[in-house]
Amino acid sequence: MSRREYSLSRKSIQPDCMQRSMRAPRLLLAALLLQVLAGCNLQYALMGFTEPTVQAQFDPARADEPIELAFREGPGGLVILTGAVNRGGRYDFILDTGAPVSVIIDGPATKALKLDTSKARKLGPADNPATPTGVITPGFEFDFGRVKFSDLTAVVIPGQSMPCPERFEKINFQGVIGADLFKRFVVEIDHQRGRVRLFDPKRWTAPAERAGVAVLPLSIRSGHIYTDLSVNLANKPVPVHVHVDTGKNSALALIAGSKPEIRMPEQGEPQTACYVSGKSKTLKGAPVNVAFGQSRGHGEAVLQAREVAVSYEEKEAVGLGNRQGAIGIALLKRYVVTFDYPGKRMVLMERPREGSNQFAARSVEGEYSQWADGNVALVVPAPPAPPPLPGATTAPAPPAAPPPPRLPAAVAVVVADALPPTPPSPPPLPSPPALPLPPVPPAPPAAPARPQL
Repeated sequence: MSRREYSLSRKSIQPDCMQRSMRAPRLLLAALLLQVLAGCNLQYALMGFTEPTVQAQFDPARADEPIELAFREGPGGLVILTGAVNRGGRYDFILDTGAPVSVIIDGPATKALKLDTSKARKLGPADNPATPTGVITPGFEFDFGRVKFSDLTAVVIPGQSMPCPERFEKINFQGVIGADLFKRFVVEIDHQRGRVRLFDPKRWTAPAERAGVAVLPLSIRSGHIYTDLSVNLANKPVPVHVHVDTGKNSALALIAGSKPEIRMPEQGEPQTACYVSGKSKTLKGAPVNVAFGQSRGHGEAVLQAREVAVSYEEKEAVGLGNRQGAIGIALLKRYVVTFDYPGKRMVLMERPREGSNQFAARSVEGEYSQWADGNVALVVPAPPAPPPLPGATTAPAPPAAPPPPRLPAAVAVVVADALPPTPPSPPPLPSPPALPLPPVPPAPPAAPARPQL
């Protein structure tokens, strides 16, 4: 079947931080070019830096159908996509909202790419464990099938410069892709079916917030995304502003001292978090409840995540500023999560019950359904049920079957010291009410029995 293809041309971008830097003296400009992951986005920090060309193939017969990419689930729920690099071998990439730039790791698995990291250096503050040591390299091609990036500039990181090699080897990945993908599509992550769905932002609308669906505003700073939620501490809801990081395989991290209510736990278990070029000491605290969104007029949370594993840091370890913590993929995987960078919002939707054929994404035209054979079709929302007939009674809906037991989960790139406990399965959705049926007429009287001879 032929497919509609569009591409985003290369263009030179100069964001606000770059325009300000052009007015700085030349001696300061060299320092500004080294601002990576904090401050000015690395992807636009270089003079004359160009965006990649992006080719996306959508089915013309179903213009609003998303592009689906299968993913492998890594430890803690990490989303790992497989794609070809430079029209050669296939490599695994962590899908990471905490990555404002794409990354390739120079190691044994990528030897065929003939990467050169002989001039690798720290690309930002040396005391920040999230600052990579690497080389800015243009000209890559990443091909994920129906989505291809050409003329892409990535940071090439020497594998030997990364700490905790045993943990990163366990993940088995060769790169990271983040903002290059997220800022061009509406991206839905469905752990239940192991699919990433890419929507054309012009043809997608967010679902209305309702029970089981939270629509959270996002702020975007230097290629990173942030949102607001509430954490229950000492039996009190505490509003917190958090970094949203799908490359972080833990659930929740809080920064002690960022608010008076956030303190280091007295009996916390020591842990170590591993970043791309350093480590951070943390303490594991007692699980907490997290609330997303707020119902209009009721003051109640739209979604409640219970028994969320949490760790605490003594200070702002990764230098992202103006936040009280971070949420990672181990928490987000409890939901079908959709990132809409163009619309600056994130949608969390409770997972459908096991065996349901519905998934979360909605478009302008209707609702998508996932059928047993894996094909995707656009269906019109069902009309409301007809009113009951006079005198009719409504048959009660049968009780919903309980979900089957969850298998244990198979470390941004942020690797927790210990994986959080597998969250419980969400409760099954209630069955739809049955259509009203008219009362059954009484049976006619039985004929008298014949006498025996």
